[in-house]
Amino acid sequence: MSGSMGRRRQSNLDLPPRMHLKSGAFYYVTTTLPRKWIRLDADLTKARIKWAQLENGGSIGGSFFPAVLVQWLSSEQYTKLAPLTKRTYQTLIDLLPTVFDGPMEMIKPVHVARFMDGHSSKSQANIGRVILSNVFDYAIRRGLIDCVNPCKSIKKHVIEGRTRHLKDDEFLLIREKANHSVRVAMDLAYLTGARITDVLKIKFSDLQDDGLYIEQHKTGKRQLFEWSKYLREVIARAKKIPRPVKNLTHLLCTRTGKAYCYSSFYQVWEIAVRNAKVEDVHFHDIRGNAATEAKKQGQDYQAILGHASRAMSEKYIKAREIEKIQTVKRSTKL
Repeated sequence: MSGSMGRRRQSNLDLPPRMHLKSGAFYYVTTTLPRKWIRLDADLTKARIKWAQLENGGSIGGSFFPAVLVQWLSSEQYTKLAPLTKRTYQTLIDLLPTVFDGPMEMIKPVHVARFMDGHSSKSQANIGRVILSNVFDYAIRRGLIDCVNPCKSIKKHVIEGRTRHLKDDEFLLIREKANHSVRVAMDLAYLTGARITDVLKIKFSDLQDDGLYIEQHKTGKRQLFEWSKYLREVIARAKKIPRPVKNLTHLLCTRTGKAYCYSSFYQVWEIAVRNAKVEDVHFHDIRGNAATEAKKQGQDYQAILGHASRAMSEKYIKAREIEKIQTVKRSTKL
């Protein structure tokens, strides 16, 4: 869908031909002299739609992928997604219109496969396939296109589940090098099996008379962890973390009293990991350790993880569990 080529651009290499960024907005630059700078939009996705209109004689039609993508972003299917899922999708939402910028009827399974095979990240490629497939389903149901969803015949990449088991001495090494907030977060994650996003959003109002209330951000599962000696001790330490502000809302927060965002907390966590010289460790590994320990103690590890089925919890634990096996007994001496 590109015309004659001008000078090779030196920056913003991901933009389509004749689209340029200037003063915080995107412009379409005509190829005829004198060249005209036509303002598209400050939003990249909307700018791509207007770009496609100009590239196709001023009419984009209802079936051009960038236009239908924007419609899908206003649909109930997308708006009901969890905020974390939306953030995960955003990189691909920005990328897909640059790859598929024409009529959806022209997108074939081979194009979907080419996109997935050419992506540097298998997990990101899989997410892109999900978004692309959802947009196609949206367009087909509304009669915008009359074709088969090309994503249905292309399988997602197989990604091996993480099997890392964080050893007790490694956990303690990281904990020793961490600041007060990271220590509390590690202890809470171990006692509850909670994901880091759920730990960071714990509020003082979640400390109820009969336990610690957590509503899982990813699944919406509501949990109440009954008070134990260890849980009370961790919460007490969290309350004693020195902060220059009063009337705090969140149990763990920055020095200015604001709730930690995932990225800023993870930077502090990674500093502790580097200082502890522990390799190949994610904060999420603590959740796996919690579930494995719960199983050893005969606790309901499915309830701790908040999974919908026992099979899902078993699969999660089995990847990290180390099976203990006795050696073969010999009838003769060595």
